Amino acid sequence: MCRKKATDILTALGFSNVVTSPHGDYVYGNYVGNRAAVKCVPLSEGTFLYASVAGPDVKKVERLRNEIMWQY
Repeated sequence: MCRKKATDILTALGFSNVVTSPHGDYVYGNYVGNRAAVKCVPLSEGTFLYASVAGPDVKKVERLRNEIMWQY
């Protein structure tokens, strides 16, 4: 469920080439020179979500990362 939601969020934000890692741990996507990775870690009570974005523009990276987390 978390992996599907992460995929839906990246797609809705306009990320391209959204894929899931072979083991299903991460969802990756590209956005105009930026790369995002979202990892879902199951816990006994819910899920812990890691989101990271890398790119040349710190402000854009920060905005994209925050948008991913807010939408989740």
